[in-house]
Amino acid sequence: MRKITLTLLTYLIFFSPNVVMSEAMGYLVCREGLYYKKFSDVSFTEKITGGKQGAFKNGKKISD
Repeated sequence: MRKITLTLLTYLIFFSPNVVMSEAMGYLVCREGLYYKKFSDVSFTEKITGGKQGAFKNGKKISD
């Protein structure tokens, strides 16, 4: 039981930051050439995952 718990905690520690720090392209909207999360006025600066992948900084796409 202890081994299973330790394994699960290890997976959570290593994989949780990747899930939390990324969004899917479907959750973004483009306004005046900049990308924002839906219902937000702050420009998007994170990675995206899903069918399309890449990264954004200050609302501008910086990589595919």
